[in-house]
Amino acid sequence: MKTIKPSEILKQYHQDIYTIITAHSATNPRIFGSVAQGLDNVLQQAIPL
Repeated sequence: MKTIKPSEILKQYHQDIYTIITAHSATNPRIFGSVAQGLDNVLQQAIPL
């Protein structure tokens, strides 16, 4: 089982997330808390990305 931090997933898929956000006309999306600060914990990933 691979482990990865949610903030790393966010960085890895930044462009894909941006594309989805703009396709739905969102204008002010926010990431907050430990993920935004890069202080989040490891998430155990059962399904490969």
